[in-house]
Amino acid sequence: RGAVSYEMLESDVVGRAEQDPAVWVDAMWRACREALADAGGDAASRICGIGVSGQQHGLVALDASYEVIRPAKLWCDTESAEEAAELSKSLPVPIVASFTASKLLWLKRHEA
Repeated sequence: RGAVSYEMLESDVVGRAEQDPAVWVDAMWRACREALADAGGDAASRICGIGVSGQQHGLVALDASYEVIRPAKLWCDTESAEEAAELSKSLPVPIVASFTASKLLWLKRHEA
């Protein structure tokens, strides 16, 4: 079994919760190496499957070449609260700041 922890990017902006997606990939490789080392012997040849879990409502923005263009906005990022309130007024369902839709509108307004 392998596990790796990592932190959010530091920020003084209220509501911002972001991580570098490259850290996730690095953590996955490190956890795999740790699990294989812990299993010992020919563990790699006995692998039948790999499980990966993640979070929903995170936003990883990519360019046309599928390259990450900015830190990922996590599900707990509430920087887009204003956009969420605006979307909620125009849609038949409430939209909260943790939803991806409000993050996309925030990104368009603040970084496009």
